Amino acid sequence: MRALLWLLLLFGTPTWAMDEDVTARFELVSDLETVPDGVVTALVQDQAGFLWIGSTRGLIRFDGYSFRRYVHLADDPTSISGNLIRSLLLGKDGRLWIGTDADGVSVFDPASETFATYRHVDGDSSSLAAGSVITMAEASDAAIWIGLRGGGLAKLDPRTSKITSY
Repeated sequence: MRALLWLLLLFGTPTWAMDEDVTARFELVSDLETVPDGVVTALVQDQAGFLWIGSTRGLIRFDGYSFRRYVHLADDPTSISGNLIRSLLLGKDGRLWIGTDADGVSVFDPASETFATYRHVDGDSSSLAAGSVITMAEASDAAIWIGLRGGGLAKLDPRTSKITSY
């Protein structure tokens, strides 16, 4: 039995695990200006291959060669709703859902490169509850479930824009 164990350990170990010369290679593709503060808060890759990076100062798209940062612009209602990104979700329809710290949810439409926004409105029970959007998930019926810190759970129907809070 002991001999069989030694044989399994000796011949059952992949050769790469025994090779001392194997080293991981990393390439630096950004600097602190590209990813502000060097903080990544969320990460997702879309069907086109773009890498979407949530940060404390906006949303960043990396195409393999260059970076583009999307930030909130107060005078542009089609810009992202907030800059502190907490969560990202790639929808089955190709749209990118962005959960922010205190500014609700933005949805990026890759065809128009614009954002639609769902946020909390004081006194409006049909709006998104107040709180940081910490997670999102897409259901089989395309509804987006939104988990909020301090605000519970919300279901957003993207076809009607109706929000139901639980």
